[in-house]
Amino acid sequence: MNRKRLGSFNIYDVFANIVPGVVFLIGLSFPFKLQQFVGEGANAAIAVTLFLFLSLVVGQILQAIGGWADGDHGFSLLVQDIVHRRSESRFDCTEFDEYFVVLCHDTFGLSAEFDDYSRLFKLLLAYLEYSGRTRALRMQALYLLARGVWVGTGLLIIWFVTLFVSFEFDYLTAASLEMVNLQLADFRSTTAIFLAFAVTAVIGLVFATIRKELEDDWISYAITEFYLDAVTSQKYRQGRQNTQL
Repeated sequence: MNRKRLGSFNIYDVFANIVPGVVFLIGLSFPFKLQQFVGEGANAAIAVTLFLFLSLVVGQILQAIGGWADGDHGFSLLVQDIVHRRSESRFDCTEFDEYFVVLCHDTFGLSAEFDDYSRLFKLLLAYLEYSGRTRALRMQALYLLARGVWVGTGLLIIWFVTLFVSFEFDYLTAASLEMVNLQLADFRSTTAIFLAFAVTAVIGLVFATIRKELEDDWISYAITEFYLDAVTSQKYRQGRQNTQL
């Protein structure tokens, strides 16, 4: 049963990497007229297969950049606020959240001095994945999707601005393009590139907002599902012990 659930989560995990990769590669290739590159028939099928594989790799790179940009993610900040009992916290910590930290120490056998909250975050994800409580993990996959698209659109904005300025001020010439086996006719107009920049900026703002909303939501789901599973397991063990007595 757990193996089946693990497989279902892997679909969400791959989805969170492939979709941002696809969005980024489509945006990256938009300025080019791709007919001569894609081809037809079998060549097109091979190109699509390679495109999907490359999307997965690019999506993982985007997530790595997103993880670096996030720094201390919301979960680490939440636990720090709980442990240090900070009165000013954007998470509105409650007694339930405090008990969550105690439950983590009991469940994972952590010492009182433990403060590696990034590792605790990984332990929590592994626990939820193994226990089969995947709602929080699905929420996290959506969060990663939003973060990946957000990072990708940021890089695409730089790409479109660079191309637009290069064409407008003649930094890219026919001679320089021939060095990479391209011609000016292979590119779309500067107007199309500018419109792509505007659309990308809007998409980036939308997904930046979605990313921020999903971050707090999936953390709340993760805490709740961990609490429910851990408490249920404790009650089950206590019931077994009472029965044996």
